[in-house]
Amino acid sequence: PRTCHACPDSTGNPTLVDGQERNGDISDCVCLEGYEGTSGGVTSAKSVSSSDESVCSAGNWYCMSTVVSTNASTVSVSLPACTACVAGTSKSERGAGTCSSCGPGAVAANPGAETCTSCPQNTQPGEGEERNGCVCQAGYVPGSEQCEACPAGQFKGGLGNGTCEDCAPNTYSDDSGRASCTACPDHSSGEGGSSDVDNCVCNSGYGLDGEES
Repeated sequence: PRTCHACPDSTGNPTLVDGQERNGDISDCVCLEGYEGTSGGVTSAKSVSSSDESVCSAGNWYCMSTVVSTNASTVSVSLPACTACVAGTSKSERGAGTCSSCGPGAVAANPGAETCTSCPQNTQPGEGEERNGCVCQAGYVPGSEQCEACPAGQFKGGLGNGTCEDCAPNTYSDDSGRASCTACPDHSSGEGGSSDVDNCVCNSGYGLDGEES
C-alpha cells in the first residue's frame, strides 16, 4: 500500500510542486534550517496502514510505496539523522549541509540557530561561559539601554558586564571609554581618579622641565 507519514523531528520537505507537497519518499525529508546531518542515518520501523493515499496533505510529509504481505504491520526505512547546530554556529538553508561558526562580532546564543546575530554597538562576543552572548567591551559597562563608556578618570580593563574603576594613584585617563589608565610622566605623581595629565605634579626636587631644581 501507499501511505503517508510525517517526516521525523528536525526534518522537513523543501520540495514544492505547483504549490503542493511533492508525493515523494523518505529521501525528500531533509534537515531543517538550524540542523545538520545527512539522510539515511537512522533505521526505524514505521507502521504500515492499509489506506491508499496518492497525494500527501500539505505539510512535512513523505509517501512510502512498499509491497508488503497482508499480515505485515511495519517496514524498515532509513531516516535522516539531523542534530541541532550547537550554540555559536548556525545553518540558514535546508539540506545536508553543516553548521558554520558565527563570524567576528556575531553570536548564536541558543542551539538550532538559523542565523547568527550581530552584537550591538559597544559590545562583542564574550569569553568562556559568556562566549555565546554579547557583553560590554573593555572601557564600557551596562547602561539602561546599551553599554555606556566609563567616564574620564576611570577605566574597565576587560570584556564583560563589570564596573568602572578609578584610575590608580599616579595614573590618569583623559577620555571616556578607556580600558586602562596612563602613567603620569616621569618624576611626577598624582591622586587616584585623575582625569587630566595636569593633575600629575612634579615630585619634590623636580621642575616642569623634568630637571632637578
